[in-house]
Amino acid sequence: MINSNHGITDRGLFNLSENLKGLKSLESMNLSFGKCKGISNDGLKALCEAFESLISGLKSVNLNFQRCENITDESLRNLGESLKFLNSLQSLKLNFECCNKITDEGLNYISEGLKFLNSLQSINLNFSIINRKITDKSVITLGEVLKKLSSLHSIKLGFQHSGYSQRCIKTLKEGLKGLDNLKNIDISP
Repeated sequence: MINSNHGITDRGLFNLSENLKGLKSLESMNLSFGKCKGISNDGLKALCEAFESLISGLKSVNLNFQRCENITDESLRNLGESLKFLNSLQSLKLNFECCNKITDEGLNYISEGLKFLNSLQSINLNFSIINRKITDKSVITLGEVLKKLSSLHSIKLGFQHSGYSQRCIKTLKEGLKGLDNLKNIDISP
């Protein structure tokens, strides 16, 4: 587990990524970079590239980029593409609260990557308070992908103050109730 000290930069992520590539039996990754203003698309891209070497055993990923002001849709494109390498992943938690450069496009990249996570049992995504740049269209797209992940037991989604409609959230909740294994659903409007 790495907790942020607000001073971590892309250089720190480059170094971390190189060290992760040497790990062969890592099962859980918990990294918190909240409020790190020195992290950008380049640093997150390096971290995502390290995921390819962790394919065999990584079961849990928790990434916190809350209030990282330089994270954009490009960052989420890299993350979405790297998710396909984590086919044994059972738990995913991503926090992009207050990352104001993220839009529908970024959420759609994450949705695309989720399609490959057939073993996923728990998902927690937070895209709250990003200046109304997440709309009904990308939230509904996410819901369509999640409905196809039959192993899901728990879904927690945060979209407060992000631009979607209340009708969208209601539709999303109704659609997800069809998952047979689902025991917990929490969508914060």
